[in-house]
Amino acid sequence: MAAFDNFSWQPVAPLLAVAGVAACLLALAGCKSGPEPVYEGPGGTGRFRYEPGAGIVREGSKPAGGEQKLYDFAQKAFEQRRFNEAIGYCEQLTLSFPDGARAVDAILLRMAARIEGSRGEDDAGLPNSVALADWLFLYLTPSYEPRFQAFMERGGENAAVVTRLRARTFDDFVGVLAPDADAITDDGQLRPLVRDLKLLVTYYIPAMDVKDFRLRTAEMGRNIAWIAYAARDFDYCLDAAAELAVLNPPPGIKADGLFVEGKSLMRNSAYPLAAATFERLFRSGNLRDTDTPWRPYALYELIVSTSRMAKGPEYDISIYEKCIELFGDYELYLLENPSVPKALRERFRALIAEIYQVFIDRDLQAAKTYRKLGERTSAEYYEKHAREWQNQLDQRLKADAARP
Repeated sequence: MAAFDNFSWQPVAPLLAVAGVAACLLALAGCKSGPEPVYEGPGGTGRFRYEPGAGIVREGSKPAGGEQKLYDFAQKAFEQRRFNEAIGYCEQLTLSFPDGARAVDAILLRMAARIEGSRGEDDAGLPNSVALADWLFLYLTPSYEPRFQAFMERGGENAAVVTRLRARTFDDFVGVLAPDADAITDDGQLRPLVRDLKLLVTYYIPAMDVKDFRLRTAEMGRNIAWIAYAARDFDYCLDAAAELAVLNPPPGIKADGLFVEGKSLMRNSAYPLAAATFERLFRSGNLRDTDTPWRPYALYELIVSTSRMAKGPEYDISIYEKCIELFGDYELYLLENPSVPKALRERFRALIAEIYQVFIDRDLQAAKTYRKLGERTSAEYYEKHAREWQNQLDQRLKADAARP
């Protein structure tokens, strides 16, 4: 929280609303027991569309007055921070009108209510004057996103705060997100969040051609995955990431989801799956051209997860050889993207030294064994190889340090 000290956060909230941050409209939820709805939507013959103030409509539909009143009550309760009431109204709406015009709005709203209603009052994590969904949006969204650009173009203190926010490393941001994420988990809200995400992805979103809802659901899914990761509930993070993948979200959101998916797999010691996830994030064509910050981190984690698949050089040296090949990808990436953060480059250099040391130690151990056996020629052969590995390591580290 050091970067946020001595700053008044109250001006941020109204600007977020003006900027139209979609995350502000998202909502938290839970479902009561009963059969899962198969969404058909309002009656009529035309295509589905979304009308502000009315929800999902189509030609020939007849709005349900009771449904809209329930949604108005829920929205007012949410705005007044009566989050439990908002959840109750939304649950009543989706049970009474499962295929109504406001069903998706209600599910998203109750999801947002679950997130905000669980946060503490002491600003132990991110300041509560700004919705948690907005913090995630401002930290994660690509810089070219129109809503983000509109917010930053306003300049002033709030833009400066967001600039400092986005300068945080992944671990640093997860650290300040963790108190809120833990509160959501302790309040028993993470499971219904994932359940409602699955409800949206399975029954509602496939039945409608409404871009606004697909984006809002994707952002909510991304948020849930990050909250679950920060709460160290890696299984729920993986569940949310799986639902997010079904949506085939925009590249930036897809990258955010893949990164915490890979990190969760790492924490679960599923190294082959983690390596495949990080490789997809690093190499996928539709992610290469975005400004997602996670690609170089994904390459680093790809090498780490690959190395952890090894049982040791005496069993299979080929895994370490694969890591050496991936260092070539890192050097090529640096040529194309010289702005890799300094701290990450230092971690890469440490990783390079660690992998090369495997080869150096292996050859030195072989030389030692042959010397004990009196095989001087063989011992000198392996000693020479160890020196060659050391020289190659020194050259690689020197070249990396010399880059701007």
